[in-house]
Amino acid sequence: MTTTHTDRSDLRIPKPKTFVYDSKHDIKLDAYIPQPGSASGEMIQEHSQEMQIEMKGEKGLKKMPAVVQFHLGGMVDGSRVMVFPANLPALFNSKGILFISADYRLLFPSTPSDIVNDVRTLMSYLSDPSTLLAETLASSGYMVDKDNLIVNGVSGGNYPARAAATIADIKPRPIAWINFFGQSGDWLLDFWCQGADIEKSMPSNVHLQDMKRAEELEKMKGGEVTTEDPYIVVDGKLTSTKGRFSLFLEWQRNGVFLDYLLSEPGLSAKLAKRRYEERLAAVPVSKRSLLLPLTDATPPTYIIHGKEDHIVPIEDSMATEKNMKVMRKEVKVEWVVDAAHMLLRPSADEMKLVEGINETVQRMVDWTMGILERKAAIERLL
Repeated sequence: MTTTHTDRSDLRIPKPKTFVYDSKHDIKLDAYIPQPGSASGEMIQEHSQEMQIEMKGEKGLKKMPAVVQFHLGGMVDGSRVMVFPANLPALFNSKGILFISADYRLLFPSTPSDIVNDVRTLMSYLSDPSTLLAETLASSGYMVDKDNLIVNGVSGGNYPARAAATIADIKPRPIAWINFFGQSGDWLLDFWCQGADIEKSMPSNVHLQDMKRAEELEKMKGGEVTTEDPYIVVDGKLTSTKGRFSLFLEWQRNGVFLDYLLSEPGLSAKLAKRRYEERLAAVPVSKRSLLLPLTDATPPTYIIHGKEDHIVPIEDSMATEKNMKVMRKEVKVEWVVDAAHMLLRPSADEMKLVEGINETVQRMVDWTMGILERKAAIERLL
């Protein structure tokens, strides 16, 4: 099997269309749609022929696989507009794949259960032929191929992606899971329950460490339900529009993330006093499912994580890799040398991506295409 590499020099980042996938909570997604007649639109037919996929769906519409990305933001901030990396929609569109970037209810006051429910709603929406997204795709001759969905979690967005990947009754089932330096690999690490040096992870010369805002939000129990809080720069420092960025800083500094994740005040301090091997037993039984353990339903997984990440430690992803292998699940990893969080260069003075990032991402795209091709080959034998 040969996989065609895409020359990025002529790829332009497409403009998305926005849809509301949950009207009750006004939760949105952005759809980056390959356009008929364009190079990316032509690739749909080209790749369907390469893979020999039966592309015809309802009313003669061509089925289009989709990658669904859940945005970064430590589960407490961020927005669907923060696609990572920025050219990923163009890369997948060039392969004839629909790219979706989705919002979800942010932690505090919303809960992990709320986030999981948002994932259920989103997956159901994507497979519903009567939605505005479906109508828009149909006008161009396409429909979402619900049997070929791939989920992608970026940092905090790995929690909803992991939920889709591991919870068996979330339908339709994704055929692959792409994890970019994601949270949720191992909540029981010292890092999450003993506190961390935020000057090391998010130095104050480039991040706005507004602890007063964090205290205000904590007093308000997180304030109103929030589905998006995009990043902005204030006085040359990174923060978020509603200041929820500071919640992550505060929780990481104090080692209390689990207290808020599981709505169990004091749990982190309790765990910090125990040896790692004893910590899971100290988590209330009723809350353990919210840690999203791997299951038999977990699909093939691709993990990319920087070795110098001090915001989400690489040990999170290493735990996922280890547990996948114990369960004899397919997992591919790339530990990026000299890369901090978001695959940035580990410098406190600048925010630049590490060299070789394009090649790293391209290998992931090629792996994804390989998953689709392999699935198509198996289906031809049935």
